[in-house]
Amino acid sequence: MEPAAPEAHRPRGWQMVAVLSVGYVGIYLCRKNLSVAVPLLQPYFHATKQQIGNIASAGTLAYAAGKLLNGPLADRIGGRRGFLGSLAVVAVFGGLTAFAPSLGVVTALYAANRFAGAGGWGAMVKIVPTWFGTARTASVIAIMSLSYVLGGVMALLLARQIVAFGGGWQAVMGVPSIAAVIIFAGCTLLVREGPLHARTEQSTRASREAFFTLLKNRRFLVACGISFAVTLMREAINNWSVDFLVDAQGPNGSVAKAALGSIGFDLAGAVAILVNGFVYDRLSERGRGRLMAVNLALLAIVPIAGAAILLTLLVLWKVQRHDYARSASDE
Repeated sequence: MEPAAPEAHRPRGWQMVAVLSVGYVGIYLCRKNLSVAVPLLQPYFHATKQQIGNIASAGTLAYAAGKLLNGPLADRIGGRRGFLGSLAVVAVFGGLTAFAPSLGVVTALYAANRFAGAGGWGAMVKIVPTWFGTARTASVIAIMSLSYVLGGVMALLLARQIVAFGGGWQAVMGVPSIAAVIIFAGCTLLVREGPLHARTEQSTRASREAFFTLLKNRRFLVACGISFAVTLMREAINNWSVDFLVDAQGPNGSVAKAALGSIGFDLAGAVAILVNGFVYDRLSERGRGRLMAVNLALLAIVPIAGAAILLTLLVLWKVQRHDYARSASDE
């Protein structure tokens, strides 16, 4: 059994978790801002929602490719270099997007952004065991996962403020890169491998040998399938929530108000992370499976119920308009 990191290094380890989380927020600043830019890109380029959707689709495919390719790269060059490299490249491509002359260039730069950003999480996960050992990695990563939510909230608040100040899609896509560069500078000074670095490198080499065996594991493949399904829903909400809320406001919908309103999705995610993490650690293996089944069932039921409610309200609204028009003509 691998020993945990010495107690003397624990405070420094938690400081490293905080620094890494802030760094990942920097990556999200240049990722989640697209959702606020979506309703601004459409009139600027005279584009349809389908054309704008191509940006998100290309970004998601690049993100998937980045997960596959950047993970082995982080294993080869080290967690610190992988993390800093990911953050730096994201900042560069995020800034370049502000100068894109066409929707195609926006799509290519955002895809490159997502590809580079995909390497950030894997590199972070590689650093954590060097400070805490593998015995506490899951607990630490659960806390670090809140950076997803914090990053989403900060990205929306920053983009909302840019719109409130009169900025267009160029500012929404480009200004967050300035913040990412500042965060990168801080991470360069503070991010370090921990005292168990050499030991975790040995376990990494051993895990590579078991990779192809893992691909034959039925439970692992089921987990991958679940992750794929959940990611479809997550990406849809991440990319289209602001645009949906703008449309819901009517012809004069405010992007700034919609961006603020969409923060509720991220805050709900934070509560879910904390509650599920607390409950999961206290359940048996069978109980954990049931918890996952309940969560997946809710994910399936809620959108269907929501669509049914919206359809009902739309029908009632049309019936009311029809009755009002008929009564007006009778008069």
